[in-house]
Amino acid sequence: MSYNSFRNDNNGAGEFALIQFRKSNNFASVAALDLLGQVLWSGYDAGTSTYKSASYIYCQAVGAPAANVPSELQFNTSFGTGTQLAMTIGQNGQVSISDPAANETTLVVVNNQTSPNINLRTANATATNSPHVHFTRSRAGTADVQASDDIGRLEFRGFQGGTAIEAADIRAQAQTVNGASVSGSLQFRTRPTTFAAIATRMTVSADGNVTISAPVSGDALTATAVAGSLAASFAGSNAGGVSVTQANGGASSYQAVQSSVDVQPVYFNVFKNRAGGVIVANDVIYQLTGFGFADVNRTAALHRIFSTNVGANYVSAAHDWWTTSTAGATNQRMILGADGLVTINAPAAAGTALYVNGFAGTGNYAADFGGNVPGALFDGIRAINNTTTAGSSSQIECSVSSQALTTGGDPYLRFVNYGVNAVSIGLDTSTQQLAMTSGSGVGGANNFFTWTASNNQINLPLQCSFHAWISSAQTDVTGDSTSYNVIFQTERHDVSSSYDATTGIFTAPVIGKYMFTSQIIYEGLTAGMTWGALGFWVNGAAYVGGVSYVNPVAAAALGSFYSNQGTVIMSLSAGDTVQVRIFVTGGAKVVDLTLQTASFFAGQLLS
Repeated sequence: MSYNSFRNDNNGAGEFALIQFRKSNNFASVAALDLLGQVLWSGYDAGTSTYKSASYIYCQAVGAPAANVPSELQFNTSFGTGTQLAMTIGQNGQVSISDPAANETTLVVVNNQTSPNINLRTANATATNSPHVHFTRSRAGTADVQASDDIGRLEFRGFQGGTAIEAADIRAQAQTVNGASVSGSLQFRTRPTTFAAIATRMTVSADGNVTISAPVSGDALTATAVAGSLAASFAGSNAGGVSVTQANGGASSYQAVQSSVDVQPVYFNVFKNRAGGVIVANDVIYQLTGFGFADVNRTAALHRIFSTNVGANYVSAAHDWWTTSTAGATNQRMILGADGLVTINAPAAAGTALYVNGFAGTGNYAADFGGNVPGALFDGIRAINNTTTAGSSSQIECSVSSQALTTGGDPYLRFVNYGVNAVSIGLDTSTQQLAMTSGSGVGGANNFFTWTASNNQINLPLQCSFHAWISSAQTDVTGDSTSYNVIFQTERHDVSSSYDATTGIFTAPVIGKYMFTSQIIYEGLTAGMTWGALGFWVNGAAYVGGVSYVNPVAAAALGSFYSNQGTVIMSLSAGDTVQVRIFVTGGAKVVDLTLQTASFFAGQLLS
């Protein structure tokens, strides 16, 4: 054996054996691509009586000297007909493994221990700076990839018969390219237990659509839940988080099975939130849509559950049902409200919206809600019972006999709610009167609504209406552009008790169209006060079209009374607030609102 030994027996920590390669360009600075040093291994060839290169390491400059000479190391190997650059360690420590000259594996890591074959670690305080692996694909050097190109894959192999056999793989494939970006999909492939060819079992598209292919055997998807949780949670705004396609004529495309020793049902739970937050009224919580294929999948019918009110610790909801008519229009047909109210909408085609098939024979109803046998007095639809005692419920009746009405034997139709707070809607043909009343009769002082055919008049005695006036002076309220909320302290009337005389605020009791009018008498105007306004403020903001602008001095003599009026019709929701706000500009805050019955705020519900 022949060898050289480099030895240094100095006790200093910085003293070591050294092989040093030095390079200059005739005592000038080295430049990029200059070879700084080489370690060469050669083997003797007896056939040619020469030593031939086996492997070598280059140290090569990659830039001009600064504090140091930037350089890289190149590791080269020899094969049968030439040499191959196998690996480069760049100036910044990056390692590049070159494409092998022959069709060989680029990197082989052999590890017979239980530790990972490859362990990537990043020690950095930045949350997003994690270990990562890039699969980069191009065509012919740096040419663009094309749609359907494989971008990268992970293959899982097992040895059988001395050969590494592929059992499964995960592939990334370019889906679309646009010259500036690439979208990609993921394919999950397995070899089945029949040892047939590997096939795609699941695909995640570039847009996030998940497709589960038909399995060789068994269920395509099995989701197992733990106690108190869902087997699967699907989030997103698109309808159809899970799409199950049944092509073989099976009994069902979706099947839920509950195997239990008790009476536990099959649960289908749907949870709705708004990006982790609280839902609001009219959010659709659940929708079941039935499709049929024509030219494309077409909606045939659907059933929804939608929220109607959201409280601090509850959500109320309603059901509705939609169908596609024979003319091809999809519309809402029936609603079951949160409080149990049922609404049946007009049918799409001519016909009766509701058919109730009953029993033939005298005294039988088409439908009897509550199971009580009706008396001979009624005909039609009746709810719960036919008594008129307090506490019994309601009925729709058509009668030719007297019951709480003097009809003289003429027929009448009543929608009656019996009880302490009874409400009746009735049409009495003998008096030609239609009314809604808080009593059991159609007429009387407690009517909510009355229409009489004889004089063609409609009376709405309980319709929302109010009128209030300034009964106590409000001094020095504006003049310097101060906006002032006027308080009308005394009410002439307030049918629905919706106006607050202490704050000057009206609160809408129901949704509808309202008309408001107001007049303000000002006193104490001065010469510099050149303009002002009276406006209606809805929920604390000026109502568009509800502000009246004036020039008070031009309209009235100095120091005298001046009036400003305004009227507006607006749509309000229940709970909306309305108040009168004024201001005058150009002077000091000396304008007064004196006691005036002519200074008023009034309003009423129109529809």
